[in-house]
Amino acid sequence: LDIPVNDISLTIEVKSYSDRDSTRIYINGHSTHGHFNRILQTDEDGEAIAINDGFEIDAQFRKQGIGAEFAERLENWYEDIGVKRVYLSANSSVGIYAWVRMGYDFANEASRTKVVNEFYSYLSERRVTNVPDVINHPWEISAWKSDLPSVSGKNFLLDHASSWSAVKYLDKNDP
Repeated sequence: LDIPVNDISLTIEVKSYSDRDSTRIYINGHSTHGHFNRILQTDEDGEAIAINDGFEIDAQFRKQGIGAEFAERLENWYEDIGVKRVYLSANSSVGIYAWVRMGYDFANEASRTKVVNEFYSYLSERRVTNVPDVINHPWEISAWKSDLPSVSGKNFLLDHASSWSAVKYLDKNDP
C-alpha cells in the first residue's frame, strides 16, 4: 500500500505468517519508520470487527497528516471488506484528541464515566463554573470551551485525559 501525504511517500508492507502479521512503515523508500498492528475478527454476533492494536511513527514524521491519512484509508478498506466497527484504546496525548476528531466514541459506559469524571475534576481544579450538564460523547468534550484560553476540552484531551476504550461504527445503520 502506497500513500502519498504532502511531499512524503508512505509505503505499508504487511507480511502474513501462520501465527502473526509483520508490519512495517517505510517513508520515501527508506528504512522502517514505524509500525502498526491490526486484528480482524468476528464478534459474538458474527459481525466483522477490527481492533487497532497500535500505531507508531517516528517523531520526525508526526504532525504531517500521515496517521490521519493512514487511518482514513484503512477505514475505507475495512468498509470494503465488511467490517462493521473498529475498536482501539485511545491512549496517547495526541492520539486521544486525534481519535475523537476522527469520530471515535466511548466503547462502553465505563470508559464514558471515567473520562467524564476526569473532565469534571479538571474543570473543578481550575474553578470553572460553566460546566456542561451532560456529556455522552468525547467530541462534546473536545468542542467545549471556557472563558479561560488555557482551559478547554481540547486541552483536557491532549494533556490530562487517561486512556479509554473507543469504537467507531463504520456501518451507517449502527448507533
